[in-house]
Amino acid sequence: MAITGALVNAGLILLAGVLGRFFGHFIQDDLAKAINQVLGLSVVLIAIQGALTTKSIIIVILSMVVGIIIGQLMDIDGRLNRWGNRIQSRLAGPDPESQFAEGLVTAVLITCVGAMGIVGAIQSGLYQDHATLFAKSILDFIIVLILGATYGMSPAFASLPILFYEGGIALLAQWLAPYLPEASLNELSAVGSLLIGVIGLSLFGVKDFKVSNMLPATFIPLILVPLFQYLDLY
Repeated sequence: MAITGALVNAGLILLAGVLGRFFGHFIQDDLAKAINQVLGLSVVLIAIQGALTTKSIIIVILSMVVGIIIGQLMDIDGRLNRWGNRIQSRLAGPDPESQFAEGLVTAVLITCVGAMGIVGAIQSGLYQDHATLFAKSILDFIIVLILGATYGMSPAFASLPILFYEGGIALLAQWLAPYLPEASLNELSAVGSLLIGVIGLSLFGVKDFKVSNMLPATFIPLILVPLFQYLDLY
């Protein structure tokens, strides 16, 4: 089922929000960091496995280069960060209602805004491959568990936006899949897996990459593969 990954992600966020209200303060920063590093290595392994679907490393490289140029020019990462900071600053306040809203928005921004959810949902829709979203679910579980200790139950309600967001992308990808050539899908999968690998390196602490700026690269193979086929290069 295309939305299996989204359902698991939403379910673990809901569970983490409830448990975090009572047990979140037991999660120490060192433990959370260690878990992130282990998951980072796991995500890199998932990425390597997916990247092997490529039959043209040139298309993958060109897609990444063109994609990062587009993303940098659009400043996708900066726009997302400014948008999130603007919303949080408007909701910040000492009263209980603003605290509830701030907790909810913080959880939504952390779990929804990012390349991992988008690429993972696309993989779920196109290939019924939920490995990326399953890994993201564990990350989100730890994050929301910690947020629950500060904000109470409100982060648990981030499960609804994540279900509609990732589920919607997965269903759209599933609907488009029959209309996309297999060769284009293979290269799209390879580029998407490479982005997942970059996220894994960020989680491991190698470098804080601006992965959101690389998102356009995911769709460049849809243009390059037909072009390479026309030029008899693929």
